[in-house]
Parts: sequence; C-alpha cells; structure tokens
Amino acid sequence: VFWTRWLATAAVRLTLGTIFAVALFLNLSVVTRTLGTIRVRRRVANIEIAERLPERYILAALALISGLSGWWLSAGIVDPIAVLAAFRHAAWGLRDPYFGLDASFFVFVLPVLDQFQVLFGLLVAWTSILVMSAYGVTGAIKIAGGQLHVSEVARRHVAVLAAVFLVVIAWDLWLDRYGLLLDGNGVAGAIGYTDAHARQPAMLVLVILALGTAVAVGV
Repeated sequence: VFWTRWLATAAVRLTLGTIFAVALFLNLSVVTRTLGTIRVRRRVANIEIAERLPERYILAALALISGLSGWWLSAGIVDPIAVLAAFRHAAWGLRDPYFGLDASFFVFVLPVLDQFQVLFGLLVAWTSILVMSAYGVTGAIKIAGGQLHVSEVARRHVAVLAAVFLVVIAWDLWLDRYGLLLDGNGVAGAIGYTDAHARQPAMLVLVILALGTAVAVGV
C-alpha cells in the first residue's frame, strides 16, 4: 500500500510537472523573439566592455522558471490515488438511464476529469500571466502616449492563450452535463425534467459557442 501510493504520487506529479514545464518553456521561448540582443557591461581596469549575453543563459533561466512552475502546479490539486483508481476501475454493470454510461464512470472517472480541468485552467492562467509580464519587460506590450501598443507576435500569442482558455471552459461545461445526474433538480438530487430538457441542451449550446469563439479568437 505504501509503495503503491508513493509511486502513484511520484508518477502523477512527474508526468504533469513535465507536461506543464514543457508547455511553459515553449510559450516563454516565443517571447524571446521580441527580446532582442541583451548586452552586459563590465569594467576591466579602465576599459568598459559590453558583451552580448549568451543565449544559453536565457534558455537556462526559462528552463528554471518553467521547471519550478510545472512542479508547483502539479502539487495538491489532482489526487494520485483517484487517478490510479480511474485507470484501474472495473465496470459495475449498472448504466445510468440518461447517458447510458456505467455507474463507475461517475464515481471514479468524472471526479478526476474535473480535477484535471481545474488544473489545466490554472496552467493557462499562470502561463498567460508569465507571458504578458514577459512581453511587458521586452516592450512588446507597452503603454505609450496614453495608448496601449501590442506587437503582432504578442497579439497572436495572447489570442492563442485566450482560445485555449475558452476550450478549457468548454471542457468544464461538458463535464457539468454529467454532473446534473448527481446534482439535479429532481427527486433526491437526481436529474429532473428541467435538467434533461432545458439545462442539458443549454449546456451543449454553450459548449459549441465556447469552441466556436475559441476558433474565432485563435485565428
């Protein structure tokens, strides 16, 4: 039991941390296109020398920030044992009357999908904060003369992040459809007539709208 729990925790954190670190590193690497040349000045005797900062130093700094952020984001939100149970659960042989899914899906799989949705939402939000802050440092996003100026690279990058965030919202709305079976307006919290004939179709429309908006914003 001890080693199963420990290995599951290590595997989930390592996998998620690596995915998040790579995603953050790739996004921050795009920002470096607007960075230009960085020169470091140092004095030798009475001579002042301006040297170009090696690119490997910048990449190392980005890797460090990405690695620490990925490890931080992967902690404390997703339950490793719940993930293990979701992958190894057995069917109960009892299907719900609305979606036709096995009851084990709502006990083992749905909670994990909800946790992942929250986690990826935090990833997109944190990535957006880091990216826009970095663009502010490089001058790709700035306020001059009382007006906001955004470079083409920064505009497209932020638009893609906004599109991904809308996809995460669509994911949340899609999962909420299944949640109505557990927290509906029917008897004892079950899905009711209004849930099945009004709220479910409305959520499906919102999912389609969120995905359509994501495509429009990203393009």
